[in-house]
Amino acid sequence: MKSFQVENVREFMQKLLMENVFDNFLIVSFSIDKDMSVIIDGERNKTWYDTDSKDMPFYLTWKEVRDTVAFLIKGKRSPLRMKAVFRLSKENTEKLLLNVENNGNTSAADTAFCWNMRFEEGTLIITTGVSSNDFRLIPVLNEIWDKDILIFLKHFGIVCLENR
Repeated sequence: MKSFQVENVREFMQKLLMENVFDNFLIVSFSIDKDMSVIIDGERNKTWYDTDSKDMPFYLTWKEVRDTVAFLIKGKRSPLRMKAVFRLSKENTEKLLLNVENNGNTSAADTAFCWNMRFEEGTLIITTGVSSNDFRLIPVLNEIWDKDILIFLKHFGIVCLENR
């Protein structure tokens, strides 16, 4: 688990709210504090859908909620606070697990690669985290995830400094 401070908050927010950079991540939760507080639970409400929703991910994708969040944030003043928990999709979790020698003991269903975003007082912090049923692998998974998220951010021109 590592923590990074985003250098250019405005550019990051542009990519988060107006571009498709983060669209494939699942959104576990998102909270915004402005003139009111809004908490979004990213759990998919499967009763909302007309079609069979059993093949849909448990959580909504960022793409599905991005416009709603952008609308809630829009205004002349920045929010006081924002917090979010993003999770790597099942497909991308499976790809990342290919980099781990685990003898087939850890599956995408047993592992969550997440990153938290916290914005407050003009500062935006990203913190990585891993959850796994196999606690012996967590240090290895953390190392792989920390490197992977930095490669992802760098690819999209998002500059971060590691917090010590």
